[in-house]
Amino acid sequence: MLQQQPVARDLRVISSALKMITDMERIGDQAADIAEISPGDTALIIGAGPTGLCTLQCVLLHRPGRVIVCDVDESRLAFVRAHWPEVLTAAPEGLKEFVLAHSDHGGADAVLEGLEGFVAQQRQNFQNYLADQYEIAKAATVTTLPTGEVVLVCCEDSDAILASIQEALAA
Repeated sequence: MLQQQPVARDLRVISSALKMITDMERIGDQAADIAEISPGDTALIIGAGPTGLCTLQCVLLHRPGRVIVCDVDESRLAFVRAHWPEVLTAAPEGLKEFVLAHSDHGGADAVLEGLEGFVAQQRQNFQNYLADQYEIAKAATVTTLPTGEVVLVCCEDSDAILASIQEALAA
């Protein structure tokens, strides 16, 4: 008999990864919407990590005239240049001068800093999400029915669900 449940562990990892990906996309989309980017605007994105790159993708959907991405990590800026050659990149040093030199209206029309408050809230939600899932997993019930079937119930109110399964199989 297996000592672990590899399928359940894999599903938890997949579920967690999907939650993180959808949260990052939502953050980027919300940042682009809040900035009210219009065609022709200059947008400045501060940070080229995973959330910044999702924000970049969402900003590009608004068809700004120019996008500038700023990051302290040169390898992240190189990644942006390799995948989005139309996007300008800059280090924090001299950023103000760079933005002024590359914008038509005397500065960036939209500055997107990744919505730090929203990010913090999402992190807290994710921690609560995992805690909730852990509580449900702790309440999981595994039993062997008289007919030999092994039943695993891992959900809220698992005892009542197990009783319903047993009644349905007995009928």
